[in-house]
Order: sequence, then structure tokens, then C-alpha cells
Amino acid sequence: MTPPSKQAPVALVTGARQGTGLETARRWATAGCTVAVAAAEIGARSVPLEATSDASVAAAAVQVGADVGHLGSCSRC
Repeated sequence: MTPPSKQAPVALVTGARQGTGLETARRWATAGCTVAVAAAEIGARSVPLEATSDASVAAAAVQVGADVGHLGSCSRC
């Protein structure tokens, strides 16, 4: 996979294995965003995340920021 542009919008989506979360991730990606997903491989960056844990959400945001330079949106689905 080609590294994302540091300027591309970045979205972190939880619940991206199926349903609303999967569709949200697909739509962000189609719109040109770099998409990081929690615990799912759908052709996007994958980060460990427990959506019910504030500490885990914060750690995932830090990891995405370190990987691509910024985090523009976080969707909990």
C-alpha cells in the first residue's frame, strides 16, 4: 500500500467490520480520505481499539496521528 499523503484528510472509524461502520469507512475512502479502522481489514489502515475505553480511543488517535501526521475525523459506529 502506498503511504498516504500527509495532507489528505484522515478518518478513524470504529465498528468497521460490518453495517454502518463498514459503509462509513468505504464512503470516507471513496471521498479521498485516508481511513484508519478499528480491528478490521478492508484495504485501510488498521489500529487496535476498544471503543468503550477512553484510554484506548486516545491511544488509537495518537497512533493514527503519528502514522499520518493528523486525524481529521473520528466516527464511532
